[in-house]
Amino acid sequence: MIIRCNSYKKNQIWTCSRTKRQCYQFSLNHTIKQVNILDELNFTKPISNILIEPIGISSDEQNRIAIHDVNTTTMDRLILFTNQQNTIISLDFIKYIDRSTSRIERVLLVPKQPHLIIILYGPETSKTNLHEIVIVNINLQPPKILYRLSEINGIQNLDVTLNNELVYTVTTPSNKRIPPKMHIYSLINKKNY
Repeated sequence: MIIRCNSYKKNQIWTCSRTKRQCYQFSLNHTIKQVNILDELNFTKPISNILIEPIGISSDEQNRIAIHDVNTTTMDRLILFTNQQNTIISLDFIKYIDRSTSRIERVLLVPKQPHLIIILYGPETSKTNLHEIVIVNINLQPPKILYRLSEINGIQNLDVTLNNELVYTVTTPSNKRIPPKMHIYSLINKKNY
């Protein structure tokens, strides 16, 4: 997975490799066609006897890094790296009891709202395309699901802008000639969160 990073600096990305158990921050210089490594998160050694398998990464304007870990010996979890402390948040609460064939596809930090994360939750099988976007307050113990937004036809891509807008595209049914739709929701209304 590759994401942009450092909201105030251009041409910087994070990339993760699940098989190599490493994440890298790169600076891209298009003028001289050069890629420089700025930072590295190395998970080749176990933490508390558990190997981390980083499948996704997210960052925000506060230089926080969130790693989505899908290690087979534990449930899905989010490892949140901040300047002061590192926190591990289990993501098992997001799953329905009767939906054992579903998975968390993506986890995003929300800029300017460090208490929120957005989770893309979808099917593992081809029987259904149902996806859910789940907004979660991680400052509460246990974390609280604030909202679930379902999309029957599935979601192709998802992102959060620096203006706190949730942007995603919906997959169109294969048997219909309908152009894909893009949805934009504002996350600014802090009264609800």
